[in-house]
Amino acid sequence: MFNEMASTPATMEASRIADVYSCFEGQKIESRDVEQADLQAKMEGPPVYIMLPKELWIPAMHEMHCPVLRFERALYGHTHSGVYWNKFCHAGCITEFGENWLGTYWHPKKRLLLIVYVDDMKLSGPAGEMKKAWEDLGEHINL
Repeated sequence: MFNEMASTPATMEASRIADVYSCFEGQKIESRDVEQADLQAKMEGPPVYIMLPKELWIPAMHEMHCPVLRFERALYGHTHSGVYWNKFCHAGCITEFGENWLGTYWHPKKRLLLIVYVDDMKLSGPAGEMKKAWEDLGEHINL
């Protein structure tokens, strides 16, 4: 069950298991850093508005009395942006790997183990499956 207000990164033990798994013959391990992770997730809950400093205004904003913008994406620093990112990431991971522990995903057919810690991903398994697995995951999450 997904906790609505807590992020659930993989444990250090899960990361170590991925490291050990990569040591077997024909296996390898690769990692990726997710690009602008929080911004990939949509904001949820009540609307959040901000007013930009004047030096960031576009010309049309100078004609407005008090221009404000609504957050549409989970901006880094927002109280719940990590939670929104975690839910978004989990949805993308289970699409490719199936339902598993949060932050730790196993693909039984390809025999791949994916560990997600905040915005870092570690993939361990058969060397020949890596490239395609990253490509497939990249269809759901911008890596």
